[in-house]
Amino acid sequence: MSSPSSPTTKLNINDSSEILNQDTKPSQEYVLYKYRFVVMFIFIIAANLNGLAFTIFLPLQTTLRDAYDVSLTWVNFCTLLNSNLTYVPANFIANYIIDTYGLRAGTITGTILTVIGFWARIFAENDFNWILVGQIFAGFGTPYFYSTPQKISNVWFGAKERTISTPTIVTSFYIAASLGTIIPQHFIDIHADPKTVRHQLHELLYLSAIVGIVSCVFVIIFMKSKPKTPPSPAAAAPKYNYKKSLKTLLKDKNTLLLLASTSIIYASSSTYIGTIQQIVDPLDIDGNQVGYILSVALLFGMLGSGIGATILHKTRRFNAIIRTIGVLTLAMLIVNLFAAETGSAVVLGVAVLVFKAIICPIVSISLEYAVELSFPIAESTVGGFWYVFNQLFATFESIGVDEILEWENTRAGARITFFLIIGVQILAMVPLLFIKEDLKRERYEKEGGKGLLAEGNDESLKLHQNVSAETDVK
Repeated sequence: MSSPSSPTTKLNINDSSEILNQDTKPSQEYVLYKYRFVVMFIFIIAANLNGLAFTIFLPLQTTLRDAYDVSLTWVNFCTLLNSNLTYVPANFIANYIIDTYGLRAGTITGTILTVIGFWARIFAENDFNWILVGQIFAGFGTPYFYSTPQKISNVWFGAKERTISTPTIVTSFYIAASLGTIIPQHFIDIHADPKTVRHQLHELLYLSAIVGIVSCVFVIIFMKSKPKTPPSPAAAAPKYNYKKSLKTLLKDKNTLLLLASTSIIYASSSTYIGTIQQIVDPLDIDGNQVGYILSVALLFGMLGSGIGATILHKTRRFNAIIRTIGVLTLAMLIVNLFAAETGSAVVLGVAVLVFKAIICPIVSISLEYAVELSFPIAESTVGGFWYVFNQLFATFESIGVDEILEWENTRAGARITFFLIIGVQILAMVPLLFIKEDLKRERYEKEGGKGLLAEGNDESLKLHQNVSAETDVK
């Protein structure tokens, strides 16, 4: 496909703040294309299509258990938890494709895998295992979306837009979560007999497969890897290839501390939100009321992400914001414990909404911060590691919570679960104290690459002298 046209803004390189490096020609310009919003929109559609593959089953766990006469554990694994396991091997393949062949190739691959999964699931009316097959394919497609928001920002958006564009893309992932709580209600009667439920599920899955095909066509037609002219010095700078990015990241203690700490903080918070109905059941709080709370909590999460992005955009104080989120998240977990103890769904609901608004910004801010710390490592490699830590820890902690509540499904068990999650939050916050706020990408753009090269890194020098730019798949 041809390169996008109709640039809207040109930034002249003569501005000292826009100098790239010593080899940059004085006449070089950085261009912002209107098409960047088309790329963002198409990516959001594809990402939410993949997310809907999993969230659509969230309100149906017990319904599927009864309709297919299988255990709740097997339903959870087939519909949700298997994606956490497939994510790890799939992540490295996805990052290689994205970093080597570009955003277009990565987004199309992820969308095709998702659609294959959608079509596999339509055979599940009489055999529940087809859902597992479909979810595995969709799970292999997930890393192509989770690892990419910060790369889209760097490749398509200007330096002053990145702190807004990355949170916008990440926050948009909540659309799938919202739709997943609403759509099944219009297709499936949870009180119907098993045969009827299975037939209604087939109709829902068949429709989603058709929507998947249409979305895939849009992605193939409109998605592009990069603009004809880069939007910023960082976008124009060559990046390490995948192998070099991986090796360099594994040696970058500063970035790894950030990735591990913030991903575990969010994973532990996700475990609490994901298992909250089980946790508060022994505390005599109605599970249906909790379901309504979680639906509204998604909106508060989006609101919190917007506020966090605005604060970051104005201050650029990554460490201060991340640490503040960590402290407030811990405080709100303790508040949630006391709120749950009251036995009031209203009191707990208020605590959950505030908690969700506080924790959600940490995802996009962490991804953007990690790219700043690790530059010139490829963006998707960095984001992929964040989600690997997140998925693995969320899986193990969720299993731990299930085991505790199965062993002690009482008020005492609920308290133990809260103490476990709070304890993990405390431990995960410790590495935040040792992260050095070294914004390499920002320094590169302000100092024309001198800040990066001044570190005496031979590999950085080689990067500028002999590394080809990312391949643009047309």
